[in-house]
Amino acid sequence: MKQYCCILIIIIAACKNTLAQNKIGCVYSDNIIQMMPEVAEANIVLKKFQDSLANSAAEMEKAFNKKMQDWYMVCNGGMPWPDSIKWLRRKEIIEGVQQIQNANEIYQELAKRKADQMFIIIKNKFNDVAKKVADENGYRYVLDLSDEHLQFMPLPPYDDITDLILCKLNL
Repeated sequence: MKQYCCILIIIIAACKNTLAQNKIGCVYSDNIIQMMPEVAEANIVLKKFQDSLANSAAEMEKAFNKKMQDWYMVCNGGMPWPDSIKWLRRKEIIEGVQQIQNANEIYQELAKRKADQMFIIIKNKFNDVAKKVADENGYRYVLDLSDEHLQFMPLPPYDDITDLILCKLNL
């Protein structure tokens, strides 16, 4: 009988130890990241970057509009131009439209890349802090409930560690 009690105690201790090792925490990273001061700083930098791109686009459009005004003057009986010059101006206008379209696409891509680069750094900081909090508090897994795939899955019991992460980030 004493031997069975010892075996039962060992089994209970092993099960308890296994359950403790699989402690699960959850967090809504999107909410926390939006509170981080780095996001406000990144938004300011991105706004300045986008403004500089917009200024470049405006300068291109201004130069293009000047060419268009010249073209309209010629077409409406202004200065007579030889056909070869008219052909060159027409070609410049077509190229100008293409350049503006290409520049807008490039500027949008540059702005997206800049935003991605900045927010990857912020997300990495969040992930580092979440990992530290998990390690310090014995969580083996941390689920990010901001992930839309997890929102519709049945989840095992978990602890919300949002407050722990906010505390670690001094928010």
